[in-house]
Formats: sequence, C-alpha cells, structure tokens
Amino acid sequence: MTGPRADGRARRGWQRDHAPEPGGGRLTTFSIHVGAHKTATTYLQSRLQQGSAHLRTQNILFEPMPKFRARFTRHLWRAFRKVPEAPTPQDLQAAFGFYLRQAEGHFVASDENLVGTCNLSGRVYADSKARFEFLKACLPGSPDVVVLTVREYAGWLASYYSESIRWQPFVSFDTYKRRLKLDDGLWVRVVEALVETFGAGTVKVMRYETLQDRLPALLSTLCGAPIDETKLPESDDRREGLSAAAIEAVGKIADLSDAHIASSAIDAAMKRFPRSPEFPAFAPWSAEEIHRLKALYADHMSDIGRRHPGIFI
Repeated sequence: MTGPRADGRARRGWQRDHAPEPGGGRLTTFSIHVGAHKTATTYLQSRLQQGSAHLRTQNILFEPMPKFRARFTRHLWRAFRKVPEAPTPQDLQAAFGFYLRQAEGHFVASDENLVGTCNLSGRVYADSKARFEFLKACLPGSPDVVVLTVREYAGWLASYYSESIRWQPFVSFDTYKRRLKLDDGLWVRVVEALVETFGAGTVKVMRYETLQDRLPALLSTLCGAPIDETKLPESDDRREGLSAAAIEAVGKIADLSDAHIASSAIDAAMKRFPRSPEFPAFAPWSAEEIHRLKALYADHMSDIGRRHPGIFI
C-alpha cells in the first residue's frame, strides 16, 4: 500500500522503534563529532568504543558508530532529502533523546556522515551549511561542543576521492581533479558553516596532523571531562586506503560496467592489491601540486585561527 495512510503508518512504526524508553535517566549534556571523512574517525570511534566500559564509570555514554548511524544519522539525511516516510525533526529529536536518557552525565555522538557525504562533484561538502542547520533542528537541545577534524589537502583529497568512488559513478582522478573547486574556501567554508549554526563558543577544530599528540585533549573535549587515554585501548580495526594498483583495477572494472562500481568490487581490488611496498599507496599529486596544496592548507588554518581564536584543540 502506498499513499498518505501508508506513509503515516510507516512513520508511526519508526516512532515506535526509535522512541526513548520510558523512565530512563535524566537528560544529559552531549557533544557531537561530525567528521570529516578520512581524518582518523574510525580510529577515534574505535578508541571510544574499546574504552566504553571505562567511560561509563565516569557517567559518559558512547554508542558505537554503526548503531548510532542506524538509529539517527541515516534517518536524519532521509528527512533532509524529504524521502517519503522519513521521520520528522520531532521524531529525530526523540531518537537522539533516547541516548540522553540512557546516560547519567554526558553523551558522545560520532559519525563522519554528519558533515555530509563524499561525492565526486568537485565541491566538497557543498551543502554543509544546510545540513548543519537541519541537524541542529533535529537535536533535543544544544550540544556542549561540536568537533570537526580537518586534514592537509593533498593527502585528504586523495583519500576523499578513494572513498567517493565507493558510492558514486567512477571517474578518473584526472577528471575529478579538473572538477575540484580549490577556491571556494574548503575547510574555511565548512568551519564557518559550523560556527554560524552552532556558535563560535561551541565549535572546536582538530587538525589531523596533530591528532596523536593532542589525542588526550580531543578525548577530553568530546567527553566533557579529563580522560586518561590509556584506559581506552587501541583497536586493530583500521581501514587501509587504496593502493595505486587498486585504483587502476577499479578504473578497468568501471570501463566494463558503465562506471557503476559495487563496493564489494572495490574491496576485492583492495584485497588483490593491498597497500604494501609492492603496491604503493595511491598518490596522484605531483610534487608541485603537493607544495601548492600544503601552502593553501596552511593559509586556511591561519585564516580560521584569525577568525576564531582558540578554536583549535
């Protein structure tokens, strides 16, 4: 059955499955880590998950990203796109509130898809402002802190491209490079969108290049309390990037399949051509391009720091 009655029935079913349990704990404070993609998000989420029992002793709740994405983020972006039967902002506030009622002090949400999705259009996170505003409308209160991790452009854009070809019709990196809009602000634009939405005092930026040295500060910022990183064990769950040979293999598959590549085919290429001395990492930039991109990143970080003193973790 389709139509308004079916849509309403489906939404009521979603409300029933995602509503907070009655009689849970009090509403708590919360923080949000919005990504970005390919900035050690899996590593950070693994550390938080591995140490979740320790965090609970400090009244801090962390939900594993796949579960949080299934309960909240996936439905958030269905509603943003106005997909039929998608939940309303009020439904999503209740879904997020589920976690606030489970925690006794502080809830940490982390999902790199909250910043947007990877694509090959050439303008990274083009609709980030609209997405952040919609996210804010779907929260049951104001976050204590919103964290974005950024990364130097040469390495990040190559990784971003490798992630994008999992979900978009394949194009060569040369084609993607011609599409790239390097003059639209990039990280400056995304940070400004966050600040305009959540306020300068709420937004914090972590630089990927300093993450290992600043990990205790990042964890403490997200958790709203000092965190001993040694209590959050490291996990072996790390996602390796694509080798140059794997990218080449994916391109050949695309030539035979009208450019649409199944994620399983990319995983097979990664398995056949794993990053190793034999199969070096995908490194598509020339030395001159790397120099320019590093200089651009440095300029952008300086610009962000001037606009928002104290924003960096």
